[in-house]
Amino acid sequence: MGRKPTYPQTINELYRISITTFKKNGYLTPDSLDKGTITILSNKIPFVVKTSDFDSYLKLGNNTYIKLISKVPNLGIGLMWFFVCPMSGRLCRKLYLYNGAFVGISVIPYNYEQQNYSRTNRNLDKVFKVTFQDAPEEKIFAKYFRTTYSGKPTKRFQQILSQQKKIDKISEDNLYRYVSDYLKLTK
Repeated sequence: MGRKPTYPQTINELYRISITTFKKNGYLTPDSLDKGTITILSNKIPFVVKTSDFDSYLKLGNNTYIKLISKVPNLGIGLMWFFVCPMSGRLCRKLYLYNGAFVGISVIPYNYEQQNYSRTNRNLDKVFKVTFQDAPEEKIFAKYFRTTYSGKPTKRFQQILSQQKKIDKISEDNLYRYVSDYLKLTK
């Protein structure tokens, strides 16, 4: 029987709500009261967004209130909206569902997915990522691709050449060795 993992959750596993979703759907207009539904873990939950000069909030379901704050961005055009994290009080653009409550990322002990991999898995990931990605030669011959600008090779062209060198360096023998070493370790 397998053991439970002891590492923290990865950030990709958590459900999140983003302020940009509400902004794009027109719920964050000044001095308004808008209603709608949001799907959280295959459940449709009603929400209410109230925006005013003094009191702005997002009400999820019947009992979850999340305060909203608007600020003028550095260009001075429009408003930028933020959630106020209920636990830490920090301004957030995304809130994550953690232990039944929506909180900011600063409250959650989390890992990125790559951090949970062993060294061998990270090395294999690098090998397969380079080996199975699109062929760099196809990118060079794409329409409007420039190899030089003012007589110097472009940065993009240099990146593609370095990718090609990595692929050439990994021959079939090295790939076979990486896979066989990995399979020995997993047995």
